Amino acid sequence: MKYFRKFASSNCSENLSTKFRRRRFKTFQQYLTKLRLKETRFLDIGGTQVYWDHINSYFKTNFSPIIVNIERESTTNGIYSRIVGDGKSLSFIKDNTFDIAYSNSVIEHLSTFEEQQEMVNNLKRVAKYYFIQTPAFIFPLEPHFLFPFFHWLLKDIRIWLVLHFNLGWFERCDNYEVAKHLVNSIRILRKKDLIMLFSDATIITEKFLLIPKSYLITNMI
Repeated sequence: MKYFRKFASSNCSENLSTKFRRRRFKTFQQYLTKLRLKETRFLDIGGTQVYWDHINSYFKTNFSPIIVNIERESTTNGIYSRIVGDGKSLSFIKDNTFDIAYSNSVIEHLSTFEEQQEMVNNLKRVAKYYFIQTPAFIFPLEPHFLFPFFHWLLKDIRIWLVLHFNLGWFERCDNYEVAKHLVNSIRILRKKDLIMLFSDATIITEKFLLIPKSYLITNMI
């Protein structure tokens, strides 16, 4: 539903999602300060320049991570180093290259548990610490299609909805295979999945109206 876009858009400075992102990054800053790293080699998996422009502007910081994203993004300055590549395998990055791997709402865009496991294994391979955020399966509003209970429905029903309506950030699909691919491309994780993937991590639950909205997973504590 397009109605919910105004609450979830990263371009709005005062909507609910932006407030959660700011609170989340403040938590990250606190953990980072406690680590007392002399130099921080910082990788953002799946990030964007727009995200870091907002963070640096709001917090008056100058974070300049190396950003890995499968999609190209036009840049307006030389602050950020970008690599166009697969954040799942990170095959182009050597072991222990970074101090911290950071990822915000990315791991759920891998369509199977096995692919998500591959991403986790590789982010642990390239960085000593990590700070990951992902939506909670138990939260009733699916954050990509912005349709209540969408991710709880049978797959055939989700495909039918995508074929007949504009949902969230996506326009209505005219082709069944395209709709099926889109539905399959997002796998929201349950907390038990995260416990399996991150056995060495602390999992922090972000809540909205007392309902788990998303999870922060980190070994920085």
